[in-house]
Amino acid sequence: MGHSLALTLIRHGLTKFNEEKRYIGSTDLPLSERGRADLLKITKGQEIGKKRLLISSDLTRCKETTELLYPDQSYLCLALLREIDFGDWEGKTYEELKDDRMYRSWLDDPCLVTPPNGERLEQFRQRTNLAMKQVLDLAKENEVTNVTVITHGGLIRQWLSSFAPEKRAFFEWEVPIGAAFTLIGKCDDVRRGGRFTLLQEEPITAKISGY
Repeated sequence: MGHSLALTLIRHGLTKFNEEKRYIGSTDLPLSERGRADLLKITKGQEIGKKRLLISSDLTRCKETTELLYPDQSYLCLALLREIDFGDWEGKTYEELKDDRMYRSWLDDPCLVTPPNGERLEQFRQRTNLAMKQVLDLAKENEVTNVTVITHGGLIRQWLSSFAPEKRAFFEWEVPIGAAFTLIGKCDDVRRGGRFTLLQEEPITAKISGY
C-alpha cells in the first residue's frame, strides 16, 4: 500500500519587511513584534496533538515561528526550504521598483525574467522539488505519518502547484499568513512524480491540535 503521509505546511509569521510590503526572500530577518504577538495569541491554551516530525527553513523567521507554535519540541532545519532569492530587489517595495524596466518585465513574465543577482524561477522549482524529496526521506527514516513544515509563502505555493491534487499555476495559489495546508497521500506516489490525493486548508489554530 505504501507509506501514507499527512504533510502540513505553515507559512512563517510576520516580519518587518512583510508589514512594510517589501520583498523578502533570502534576507534573514526575525519576526516583528506584531508577528510574535500574533503567534502567541494563536498558541495560547493550545495543546500539541499527535506525534509529528517538525521541519523548518533554516532562516530565523521560520525557526522563531516553529519555536512559538511548538515550544519545547525538537525540530530539523533544511536550507532547501528557503524562500526564493529576490537578489537586488530584496527589501524593496513596489513603489521603489515600479519604474524599473526589468522589474516591470519580471511582473509580466517571471518565468523568463530573473531579478538581478536573484534566483531563476526554474532553479527555485528544482530546489523545492529536491526539498520535497528530503522531507519524504526524513518521514520514512523517522517512521512518522505526520510531518509539519514551517517555511515560506513562495515555497508553499510551489509545492501546492507541483503536488496538490488540484492543478493550479504558482500564482493562482493564495498562501496568507495564518493558514495551514495539509497534503495527504502516499509517499511512494509523490516520489514517483505523482501528487497527493487530498488537500485540507484551515487556520493554524486548528492544526496545532490536529495533524
